[in-house]
Amino acid sequence: MMKKLAFFAGLLSVLFSCSGNGNSSEGPVFGESFDTTGAISMLALGEQMQGKTSMDCTVKGTIAEVCQSEGCWFTILNEGSEPVTVRMKDHSFTVPKNSAGKAAFFHGTAFTDTTSVETLRDYAKDAGKSEAEIDAIKEAKIGMVVEANGVILQ
Repeated sequence: MMKKLAFFAGLLSVLFSCSGNGNSSEGPVFGESFDTTGAISMLALGEQMQGKTSMDCTVKGTIAEVCQSEGCWFTILNEGSEPVTVRMKDHSFTVPKNSAGKAAFFHGTAFTDTTSVETLRDYAKDAGKSEAEIDAIKEAKIGMVVEANGVILQ
């Protein structure tokens, strides 16, 4: 009887471990871990941000560009619009510099911010842009920014 019970307990353990949790967030976690259930696209985030100054969010998208200095920020493709900058909260973690092109989940706070010319030039330098491209930045940019508490790469 004990052997049968042990067999069924083992079988149940294997079945539950193979079933997964239904989301496709498996991958390395940077910063805080978080639940990816209910993650939205950048397009949906933009729509949901209408009329709000900030919003907690969990988003899934494709990384366009990563800070090549430290990995302390990345841009995420935004369907039909400019890529959105994702900064790591308090510089408390980084992502790999070779993350461009990868799918990512990130969780944090989205808000509208003015990014100064100096900061935009720093971003361009960190991204490996040429001096001519850096010098061409003459105006601050107002747009959505996400301050991430955690990132999961796929």
